[in-house]
Amino acid sequence: MCDYTHTGNLQLSRRWSGDELEPSYEDSEVIEVIKGSEIILLMFAYVVLKEHNYMDEAEAINSRIIKITN
Repeated sequence: MCDYTHTGNLQLSRRWSGDELEPSYEDSEVIEVIKGSEIILLMFAYVVLKEHNYMDEAEAINSRIIKITN
């Protein structure tokens, strides 16, 4: 995985198309990253809301997390 993250050969070979170096992500890969980011953000919001005693809002966030992950 490090080779993809830190501009290794695997990352370069994935991005090489003919004579140009360009991003080549499939739509499903982009969607997966967006969903993962959403879950991380919701988990962070849940912890912050719960820590500040916004229990109703925290439970609403928790319900959203459960809905997304099921």
